[in-house]
Amino acid sequence: MHSMNAAALQQIREESRWTSRGRPALLHSFSWTLVGNVVYAACQWLIVVLIAKFGTPAMVGQFALAVAVTGPVFLLTNLALRSVQVSEVAGRFRFIHYFQVRLIGTFIGMLLICGAGLKYEAGTLGIILAVGSAKAIESISNIAHGFLQQRERLDWVARSLIVRGLICVSAVAVALAVTGQVFWAAEAYAVGFLASLLLLDFRYCQRLRTCNRGGRTPAREVLSGLRQIVELPFRAGTLVELAWHALPLGIAGMLSSFQTNIPRYTIAQTLGETKLGIFAALAYLMIPGATLCNALAESVAVRLAGEFASGLHKLFAGRVLKLAAAVLAGGVISAFVAGIFGPYLLTVLYRPEYASDTNVLVWLMIAGTLFSIGSILGTALTATRAFHRQVPLFLITCLVVFAASALLVPSHGLRGAAWSLCLSGSVQVCGAALLLGHRLQAQNTSWRP
Repeated sequence: MHSMNAAALQQIREESRWTSRGRPALLHSFSWTLVGNVVYAACQWLIVVLIAKFGTPAMVGQFALAVAVTGPVFLLTNLALRSVQVSEVAGRFRFIHYFQVRLIGTFIGMLLICGAGLKYEAGTLGIILAVGSAKAIESISNIAHGFLQQRERLDWVARSLIVRGLICVSAVAVALAVTGQVFWAAEAYAVGFLASLLLLDFRYCQRLRTCNRGGRTPAREVLSGLRQIVELPFRAGTLVELAWHALPLGIAGMLSSFQTNIPRYTIAQTLGETKLGIFAALAYLMIPGATLCNALAESVAVRLAGEFASGLHKLFAGRVLKLAAAVLAGGVISAFVAGIFGPYLLTVLYRPEYASDTNVLVWLMIAGTLFSIGSILGTALTATRAFHRQVPLFLITCLVVFAASALLVPSHGLRGAAWSLCLSGSVQVCGAALLLGHRLQAQNTSWRP
């Protein structure tokens, strides 16, 4: 065991530098991932700014409601396949299997969104379907990004995100300037996702060869997958096995999305779309912290999986603790900045009516920090292949935020919604830490959480 760990440690050390095969160093991967996520997140936030500047808080609320309705559905039907794909070290499934399951899940997701949207009026329903189309296209891009991330080509993933974000912002700006309607802005939003998928994602995947005997590129695998989807019979057993294997992560992802969106549902029902628009605009300022966290998680996901599989549990635990500490430090700074400069920032970024809820922004920064730490711990759990253990955790956090929102939003308004997020985030961090500690203890490590 000692010799195996020493050999694995040496391999990981070698992979932290540029190798003769051109494999990127961890710093290089993180830098590209950070830049890509920052630009993409900034573009997503700019879309909200454009709607707030040239529209009304109610329009922001409609767009936020569409995101809140479509997000949990696709997180369920997507089955978190990218995380499964990245943490796969045994090579049980090929790219074509992931693609086929994702394609079927995307179709089911659109059907569910159509059914869920029927409860809303025609105008809101149209926006929900437009945003749902964007999410459907994004789910296909996501599986392509998983293929690239598995081979540590996060620079290509970052370029795709940058181009997608810029196209989306430009398309939404033109749509708002021409029509002044959020529906056409949402349609333009979907067009930006489609352009990125066709122009970059499939093209990047085509440049990387798969490891199957025929040496076919993922683009040909995609075409083959499309034929197998419509031609029966196909290897349904393999697809069912993969879907069942990934289902716990899909459920956990859906519950995680519900966790952050339940306060929005409550605000929409009790306070109206205008208040929801204000809350959503403030909540989008949590994006910088989430972006940094996602960049960290994506950069180390493959290596965390390798360290755990190789038995290097102390190295694994040390890396996770350092990431969590970095996120915590950033969260403290963000909360301080929000408390001091919040009114000025909200007035400049949005409109004066958004600046009256600065205290809500501070609590949202605290909630965002808790969620980011929980995300780091969740990435570590996924790297250990502990998929099913995350479902009960997110079920508990959803119940906590549901009860807290029902109690606090009617009595304390937007501040109550932020408090409910802080409470559920605290539960998530504590639960994930306990699960990760138990997982490591089960592998005979001396580390304690």
